[in-house]
Parts: sequence; structure tokens; C-alpha cells
Amino acid sequence: MKYTVTLIITGFLMLFALDAPAQMLRSNYFLEGVSLRHQMNPSFMGEKGYISFPVIGNTAIDIHSNVGLSNFVYQYDDPVYSLTTFLNPAINENTFLKELHTNNKVNANLSLTLFSLGFYEWNGFNTFELGIKSNTSFNIPGALFDFMKSGMNSEKSEYHIKNLDIRTNNYAELAFGHARFINEDLQIGGKFKILIGAANIHAYIDDMFIKMSEDEWEISASGNLDASVKGGAFKTKEIEISDEAIMRKKLDGFDLNSPGIGGWGAGIDLGVTYNLQDNLILSAAILDLGFISWNNSLKGYNDGTPFKFNGFHEFAVGDVENSNNKSIGDQVDDIVDDLEDMLNFYEKEETGKRTTILATTFNLGVEYICPNYEKLSFGVLSSTRFNGIYTWSEARLSANIKPVSWFNTALTGGLSNYGSSLGWAFNFCPMGFNLYAGFDYIITKWTPQFVPVNRPNLLANLGIGFTF
Repeated sequence: MKYTVTLIITGFLMLFALDAPAQMLRSNYFLEGVSLRHQMNPSFMGEKGYISFPVIGNTAIDIHSNVGLSNFVYQYDDPVYSLTTFLNPAINENTFLKELHTNNKVNANLSLTLFSLGFYEWNGFNTFELGIKSNTSFNIPGALFDFMKSGMNSEKSEYHIKNLDIRTNNYAELAFGHARFINEDLQIGGKFKILIGAANIHAYIDDMFIKMSEDEWEISASGNLDASVKGGAFKTKEIEISDEAIMRKKLDGFDLNSPGIGGWGAGIDLGVTYNLQDNLILSAAILDLGFISWNNSLKGYNDGTPFKFNGFHEFAVGDVENSNNKSIGDQVDDIVDDLEDMLNFYEKEETGKRTTILATTFNLGVEYICPNYEKLSFGVLSSTRFNGIYTWSEARLSANIKPVSWFNTALTGGLSNYGSSLGWAFNFCPMGFNLYAGFDYIITKWTPQFVPVNRPNLLANLGIGFTF
């Protein structure tokens, strides 16, 4: 299924820019005065009422991965092409494989607030928001890369690949929130969200067994594909998949006609803040507890019926005059073509509704305000995102200072499943205006095309609004 394969390869070899929550910067968590801080905990109440700048009022880009472009693309000493993929026989297989993991993941999220309004009324702080969220995740097992690199030349005759997975969830969100004080120490908040589904795709292979048979590989795989896109339809072609002349409709592309709303759902956020002492504050929140029911779900499957595979093409290495070397783009195209032959899905005639749940996030924070200098505080934030094989946790320490009433900033350090990181954030909030920005991770090495070279871990946030 070429379009799915293209998504996977593009995501791993080229994109590295799209499982972390698509939310505001975690370095902002303890910065009072940030207008949309309630997105991380709905019990947080604004210092003032606000209205966000239309369309770009709050933008968050969140990328996490345990591998990077440098794991798959190598510098190559050739006068014609300076880059090559890991499949080039000039690249040592041990050098390539030792840097990979059992599960190699790329997770990316985009959160865009189109409009947001906050104001005090009805004995509390009220919010209204309209936004767009896109969440995409890839998981490619290390065993697949082992087969791709070593299977053509190794004496090993069997491979077992598990948990090959790609999923994307895209929807709009309309949220209504309210927060209030219960007493002078306790405040609570909640949001109700109406979710408008745009597209959801989940393709996965639970098990794939590969065995050498004569001069071909025999592959049997079990998996499913669900695609919920309004106006979508699979392209198929009939193929014979076994010696018994079994004919099936292999997925061979995707058509999109008259796109529209693909489904509806609902969700809630819940939060609480409690002053344990005058200078010690505890806060907790659960975010994105909800679901989307999709109306038009197309289905594909692979039930383990064996089929033949000829293997991956090698890239010749020779002198310039007789070189068969290819550009990096042509090499990626060859990999896509080979994987298309290897990763088969067949059309299920049935269609219908399906329901998916959102990836839920739990935040727990503790802030200590220095008693002798209340402009300085220190915080600890624990964040966990529950999302199947993409579940992750992070602990982040924060030093926060507010030297004047209209400016505060934070320096943070985090430790998560994806490694350690440094972050920084600031909030500029003079009369009538609010500008905040920062990052939880920073990418230090880029290609000339601005593609991250190493692990592309980045969470960047920018927000603009007007206060009243």
C-alpha cells in the first residue's frame, strides 16, 4: 500500500518534524500571566481577561523521537552524491544497527488556537476556545531495519517483526471552560469540549514472519488498517497472493472526494489547585479525556496468508564514470517501492462507524515560593501521556522569576523517555498586551534544508493576545 509506506518512509527519513501532548509549553506551567496557561490545567485562572490574536493566538509544535535523520542517512564520499541511505553496502551493518532501538518512534503534534477568549463572570473565570489539533506517530521495529539491511546478505533465514504502527488523528476542538475558588486555598476548574473529526488513520502489523524459501523470502503478516476520512475511498488492484490462485484486492492508493466532517466527539479537562501553605502550591490536571465517533471507516486487513518477496535492492558502489549510484531522493523512492511489495493490506468490503479515544495527559505540579523573595519560585512538574505504545513520562524542574509585574521568565530542565533537555520561556504582559514564547527542547544541528540531523526533540510555543 504505497501511500502508507510513503508516509512511514517520509516520516522517518525526511520529515522528523511531525508522543507528547499537543499543548502549551511545559516551561510555561508556573508562569502566572500567560493568558492560555489554563490549557495545561483548567483550574488556572487568568490575572486579567483576554482575547487571543486571531489564528496565531497560540501555536505549539511538539516533536519527540528516539532516532534521527543521522541514523538513516550517511555522508558518502562520492563526487556526484554526498549522501546515501543505510542500504548502501558501503555502510557497515553493525554501525547502522547498533544505534537503533527495539522500537524506533517518531511522534509529532501540532496545536493551533484559532480563537480564545477569557473573562471573569458568574463567580469565576470563563474561557471559550476554537482550535485545531493534529497528532501523528510512527513506530518501526528495529527488526524490520535488521531485515532490510542484513536480510539480503546474512546467513540468517528467519525474522520476526512485531508492532509496526502508524497513526494520525486530526480534529477541531470547541471548548468551554470555567474555574472558581471553593475557598481561599482551593480552586477547581473544568472544560467541556466538542470535537469535530477531520481524519483518523491507523495502520498496524501485529506480527510479521519472514522466512527464506529457495531464492525468495516468504512473508506472512497479521494486521489491520482503519481509515476514517469523509469522502475517502481506497484504490485497489486484484492480485494473486498464493500458489492456490487466491485473488484479493490489494490497496494501491487513496481517493478523496467531497471532504467534510468525518465524525463527532466530546471530551473534558479537569483541574485542581490547592495552597498547602502560604508558599507551597499543589496542582493537578487530567486533559483530553474523550472520544470521537467516526462515520465513514474504511478497512484493510492482512490475515497471515503467505506471499513471496524478492528482497530489497542494493545500491551499487563504483567509480564516477561507471557509477550506478543514485541521489538520496531516488534511493528513498526505491525503498518505498520495495516496502510497498513487502507491506500488503487488502480491502475489506465492510465499512461503518468506529470510535477512537483521545490520548490523555496527566499533569502534577508543586511550586515553592521563596518566603524572603516572593518574586522567585521553584517548581516540579510531572507529565504523563497515556497513548498505548507511545506512552511517555517527563519530570521537569523549573526556576521562575518575576522581577517586575509585566515580565516573568523560567529556566527549566527535564528528563523523559526521550532523554534530558533544557528549556526556557518568557512572558511579556504590559497593560493591554500579552506575548509569550519559549521551548522545552532545542535542536542544535540542522541540514541546509532545516531538517533536524539528530533526534528531533522539540517543543516550541508562541502566543499573542490582548488583555482587558
